[in-house]
Amino acid sequence: MRFAVATLLVFFVGISHAGCAERKEPSARFVVRVATSAGLSAPTREVTGTTTAHLLNLLFLPARTQVTVQKSGDGWMSLKLRAATANSSNLAQALRHPRLKSAQATGPTILAEFNGPVPPMDELWLETGDFEVVEFATDDKLVLRRRQPQVSKPDQLVVLDFPSEEELWRRFLGGQVDVIPVASNIHARQLRSVPSVRLVKVQESPSISLYLNVTASRLSDSGFRRALALSLQRAAIAEAATGDASLAWDRSEDLRAARELLSKMPRQASPLRIMVLRAATSMQRAMIVVERQWATLGLTCEFAMVTLDEASPRLQGGDYDAFVFYGSLEFRHAFLFVTSSPPNLSRYSNPELDAAVKRGDKVAAMAILEADLPAIPLYRLEESVAVHRKLCNVHPKVIYDLSWLADLRLCAPGETD
Repeated sequence: MRFAVATLLVFFVGISHAGCAERKEPSARFVVRVATSAGLSAPTREVTGTTTAHLLNLLFLPARTQVTVQKSGDGWMSLKLRAATANSSNLAQALRHPRLKSAQATGPTILAEFNGPVPPMDELWLETGDFEVVEFATDDKLVLRRRQPQVSKPDQLVVLDFPSEEELWRRFLGGQVDVIPVASNIHARQLRSVPSVRLVKVQESPSISLYLNVTASRLSDSGFRRALALSLQRAAIAEAATGDASLAWDRSEDLRAARELLSKMPRQASPLRIMVLRAATSMQRAMIVVERQWATLGLTCEFAMVTLDEASPRLQGGDYDAFVFYGSLEFRHAFLFVTSSPPNLSRYSNPELDAAVKRGDKVAAMAILEADLPAIPLYRLEESVAVHRKLCNVHPKVIYDLSWLADLRLCAPGETD
């Protein structure tokens, strides 16, 4: 998924140096250890959802930074190097796309052949980022090494996967890790009194929404979706999830109107099947409140606690009614509902929305989404990064891009940045 739906996780980062008895990394002067409960996937550009997706900017660069399209035909494309000093053979080997059949260098050009139509330039990537993969084990460990070492910056990023948020927090509080790249509002309040910890807010924090499968029987009716949305008291949901009721999405709440809408629809005894991430305990707390509120409408819920790997086939096959995940109905997330978008968690399709997003029409796109409600925004998150005070240069922009980890360094004496 482009947005790496990201993130579903609490990340933890630990720091070690060569010579430390506890952490033996003889080949690296500075190692950043990242712990996650969101799972690890093979590091390809197409990976979605897991922590690996949030590290892709360290591994891949847009192909347009190095090459331009010279000519194209049926299933082939000729690319011209932007700089005379570029090595066409190296770039041909580094070119990546799911349908790429072959890429051969001929002088200053690269001839690329594809299985199927020639893709847009924005879909081509080069595996020439600052880091390369040196070790990977599914849902266990991912090790990235900097291609060209830089003074005072991490030489390696070691990502370890753990079964739950509780395990991550236990390790952090036990002093086994030094950085938490995503700390929730509740966790941040608990850490403010710890003198060795400094909190840095993420510049753009995410929202949590309930994505509704609009191809499921009841949920194909926009009136039913609106009844579900009107019945929710979001302040209580936000309080349960984050400890702060003010983080609730500001939306109309009208239980009477919800009941009137439902009274005009045929009753179904089957429960709403809702997938919740097993590692995301804050989402689970939110859904307990949602379940109680929908019970007042005579609706029941059936929850499935899943990993991303377990959720993926169900999302692709439509075997669910709702899925709790990151995102909202804001225009910055509108691409999530475009017909051809891989992370279309609602299975929503509307040519008018597709056209509005393509032309960048924010007003039209948001009006369509608010009318159709393929998802129900629940609450916002105020995410922070918790770091040991010995670490500096911590500048997270969004939770689904962990490339800022590559710029961490040890603080100079007296430095607090």
